[in-house]
Amino acid sequence: MYNYKIFGITKVVDGDTVDAIIDVGFNILIKKRIRLYAINAPETRTKDKKEKQRGFESKKALVSILDIHKDNITIQSHGIGKYGRVIGELFIEGNSVSDFMISEGFAEKYPRE
Repeated sequence: MYNYKIFGITKVVDGDTVDAIIDVGFNILIKKRIRLYAINAPETRTKDKKEKQRGFESKKALVSILDIHKDNITIQSHGIGKYGRVIGELFIEGNSVSDFMISEGFAEKYPRE
């Protein structure tokens, strides 16, 4: 597993997926879609109105915490998932964003990939 600094979040796709610019060192920045490690948030693209509402609430919470702490986000890489996305655990000042999302009820634990 590797740890990197997040240079910037360009888009919060939903409560468990973000697009980010990652500083991989040596002045090299890469843009990747990141699936947050070990959580599953409600979907925003569904016909189920209740799930969609919970999905937007989850996304809003993730946008908020990442925006407040945008200069202090790091990622621990857990490889590539089955859909080709980076699997990563985001940390803010050493605290897991995944754990925050679970503890606040915005996501559920997901089997570790």
